[in-house]
Amino acid sequence: NTSLKQYSFKYDILKHISIGKLVFNYSLAFKLFFNKYDVYIVGDHPENILSEFIVFFMAKIFKRPFILCSEVIERKYYDKKLKKLVDRYLVKLFQRFFYRHSDFFIACSERTKRFLLKNGSIQKKIYRGFSVIPESQLKEVSVTKEEMGFKDKKVVLFLSYLVQRKGAHFLINAFKKMNRNDTVLIIAGTGKEEDRLKSMALNYKDIYFTGYINSQEEKAKYYSIADIFVLPSLEDVWGLVVNEAMYYGLPIIVTKQCACSEELIDGNGFIINAGNESELQIAMERLLDDDELRLKMGARSKEIIKNYRLDLAVYSFEEVIYYSIISKYRSSNSN
Repeated sequence: NTSLKQYSFKYDILKHISIGKLVFNYSLAFKLFFNKYDVYIVGDHPENILSEFIVFFMAKIFKRPFILCSEVIERKYYDKKLKKLVDRYLVKLFQRFFYRHSDFFIACSERTKRFLLKNGSIQKKIYRGFSVIPESQLKEVSVTKEEMGFKDKKVVLFLSYLVQRKGAHFLINAFKKMNRNDTVLIIAGTGKEEDRLKSMALNYKDIYFTGYINSQEEKAKYYSIADIFVLPSLEDVWGLVVNEAMYYGLPIIVTKQCACSEELIDGNGFIINAGNESELQIAMERLLDDDELRLKMGARSKEIIKNYRLDLAVYSFEEVIYYSIISKYRSSNSN
């Protein structure tokens, strides 16, 4: 969770009740009715679909623009999160409605933009957003491999939630098949798959688990000593850890199922098929065996990620807000 203490904007955290996997903010309608806004923006999240519909309804009552900000890349991602048939049906029903009736969209990736177009959105209404990490959250640290206990070792890093969707089990299998004594694999993070992954790595002394990392400084230490970053996700709406790894100058191995792959990987790493342990093994070995290639790709990562700045993401929101207000103003005047 991101702390909001450092920001100066006004915000409210509304009370809610859960209906199955769906979350409903029961004070939302009251708050929106007595506080009129210029623009209404919601995220495309399945758990909040009931509250989002209330926001849409209020936007229409007050004749204000309704903007849907989406990072969805395919429908089955939602289906897996919503186990109950009734939840899944409601989400599909409301989504189909939103994709056809929202005034404007912010698509957080090119793959999301294609998904929206495929599901009834209109090209001229979609504005491109960007998934970025503020540089203020990315810490510079001075630490050596020796200080971290990995002297004379090459380091392959995975840093993410330990859930099945992130594909760490494929990485562990591919790493074991390499059977190298000059390389360690660091699995950073925690999650419900942690025990299973640890059992897979049992008796392999070169596979390390960090557990929960509670600060950006601690995270930066692992990025700083790593030689390669791997995100072998089976499905990922972007993959912000790739942004982080590129900031620290790491070559990247990522799957085609990560939406970031087609935008962030350009001469700075390898894109493999999700779940293909052989491809993952070959990609890791190629980088581990070629110091020059590894350094070249790492430098390219830093070059690419410079373009993914916070002001770029802010501008995309400012642009769609400005044009949505202008559009509504012109529409009301013409009537």
